Amino acid sequence: MKILHIDTSIRKDRSVSRELTKHTVTLFRENPNVTVDYLDLNENTPAHINQEFLDAHRTPADGLRMAQHELLSESISMIERIRHTDHNIIGLPMYNFSFPSSFKTFLDNIMISGKTFKNDESGETGLL
Repeated sequence: MKILHIDTSIRKDRSVSRELTKHTVTLFRENPNVTVDYLDLNENTPAHINQEFLDAHRTPADGLRMAQHELLSESISMIERIRHTDHNIIGLPMYNFSFPSSFKTFLDNIMISGKTFKNDESGETGLL
């Protein structure tokens, strides 16, 4: 079983959400068949998306220019990390009545129509 452990707190030493995710991952690691992939969105915040990003994701893979490949590489990497995990453990504190902006940026990078979800006459369907 593979777990993606995501932390988002800006606090390193005094973060309750980091303590909780660490504890949860420790419990899962009691099973010798568990591997953990760790992503700290505070340390590795994805780039914000823009129109060029959206255009690149809508371009067929064989038609992408080099700059578009580079623009999409981080997003594709994060999608693949999620695609190859069985469970996600996400530490998500509240700041100013919302979650950290790094997590919103992460979601913007992975929520791609046709790649991680699809829209059709029956509504949205997850593809992960």
